[in-house]
Parts: sequence; C-alpha cells; structure tokens
Amino acid sequence: MFLSSSSSSSFDHRLEHLKKQWDEAIATIIKENNNHDNNNDDDDDDVCNKWFNDIVKRHSSNGTEIQGGEGDDEEKKEARFYHTLVHLEEMLGYIDIFLNPIQDDTKKQQQQEDRAVLILSTFFHDAVYNAKSSTNEEDSAVLFRQFANDVLLLSASSSSFSSSNPLKGMHSTASTKSNTTTTTTTNTTANELVNRIETYIIATKTHSAPSNYNNNKHYKYYLHLFLDIDMSVLGKTSLAYDAYAYAIRQEYAFVPHDVYCTKRADILESFLQRDYIFDNVVMRGVLEGQCRDNLKREIGFLRKGVIPCMDMK
Repeated sequence: MFLSSSSSSSFDHRLEHLKKQWDEAIATIIKENNNHDNNNDDDDDDVCNKWFNDIVKRHSSNGTEIQGGEGDDEEKKEARFYHTLVHLEEMLGYIDIFLNPIQDDTKKQQQQEDRAVLILSTFFHDAVYNAKSSTNEEDSAVLFRQFANDVLLLSASSSSFSSSNPLKGMHSTASTKSNTTTTTTTNTTANELVNRIETYIIATKTHSAPSNYNNNKHYKYYLHLFLDIDMSVLGKTSLAYDAYAYAIRQEYAFVPHDVYCTKRADILESFLQRDYIFDNVVMRGVLEGQCRDNLKREIGFLRKGVIPCMDMK
C-alpha cells in the first residue's frame, strides 16, 4: 500500500494509533520489570521511539510508504506487498475486539499483560521479512530480543534464546544502558512476558504451539488466538482474498510461475487437511467456512496455472 503526499494526514493518524498501542504494551512490560530506572524515562522514550520508527519502516515496503515511493530497483525486488503496516493494523484491530476492557480488577493486570504480549508479538512477528529466507521468524525473534535488551534491561548476550533453539528457557540479567554496565535480576513476570512474545513470534513459522505449552492452557489459548489472527486474511471475502493472494505472488515474484503455482497449491491443500484451520471457536465460527471456500478456489486456479487477480484481468 503506497500513500501519496495528499494522504499524509491520514497516514499520520494511522501512525498515531499504532504508536498508542506500542506505548501501551511497552508500559505494561516495563511496569513488571523491577530493574527499570524511572530516572531514565527520557532516555527510554528516545529508545522506544527509535525502535517504533524502525518497525514502521520495516513494514512500509522498504520505506516507500514513508518516503513517497523512493527506492532503488534492488529494494523494490524485496518490497512488501502483503506483510505491511496494513497487516499489522488488521491484527491489532482483532486484538482490540478480543481483549475489550473488563471491570473485574482481579483480571485487569492479567489482561493488560496478555494484550502487551499480543501487541508486541504483532509488531515483531514479521519485522524481518525476506521471501527468499527460511529464517524470518527466528531473525524476527532475535530482533525482538535486541529490543528487549535496549528497552527492558534484559540481556541478549546472556539469553538462552538462539535461532537454533528459540523456545528454550528463561532469560537473564546483565545489561548495558547509557554507557553504564549494570548487573540486574529481572522480575520474573517481565521475563515470562518476553519469553511468551519470543515463543509467539517463532510459532508463526509452523502455526502451531510448542509442546511445552500443552500444560499451560492460558498461554496456549492466547498463542492460538494470535496465530488465528495472523491467518484471518484467509477468511476474508473472495475479492479481498484474491487481492491477498496476488500480493503474496508479488512478494514471491522471483519464483518461476509453474513452480509457484504447484508449491503454493500444495501448501494450501495442507491447510484443508486439518480438522479445522482456526483454533479459537469464535474465529472458527466466523471465518472457517469462507476460509475453506477461498482456499479451494485458489487451489483450483493454481492447478490451472492461474494467479488470482493477476491472470484474471
């Protein structure tokens, strides 16, 4: 999605809303971190704003949404067509729907934490995206850990997280900020929230929950909700779905036509083989039927060598 200068005010409004959700999530996690130094609030704001701007740019078709369509040919080859700010905005909209404010104060803190996990997972799950790479999810989780190190005084260097073992263990303690090295012991809740976010980001690779989540119904529920929200595009109207399918083809333009049609049809058929595509009962009730219709229709086109929207003009 590219915006002209005439629509800059609309874009500014979109950014303002995204920033509000971003700030809300960060404030929740910082509140759970006993090591946070309130005397560094101005520095924290600068760091958070820098990260927010970086995430926005990453989702803006390599900056074209912000920079008015500039960019060299190599950048445009890697440009995003579906994994953009619009995708983030739609996911965040679902989060607002499912986590409406509740009056029960005993549940308020837990809901704020769940919202923070979902919001930051959304912002970071496609932060690193290259259609030619097989490690986007791991790389996005590494980027999130760098963010946690900068903002939350959690150390990337001493973390047990790695791209080869992304779901292992709790994280730890040493951190550097404002050129001062501080040894800290982070609040368990802050660690748990950060670990959940990393897990959610990695889970978008297979769209399934890790086995160590089977014994935690609460975490598993919100992970499945996050994954369902990420795939909600599959249940859109046929016209909107075709636009999505075309956008995905644009991101994989480097793949030969016949190969793309065969491989994507195989992937979509694997979704249809599931007992159900959406785990959340509400998402399933609203989107499952349309989703299956969309997938069957695109598979039919692909088996004939037709790309929705592109070859149907």
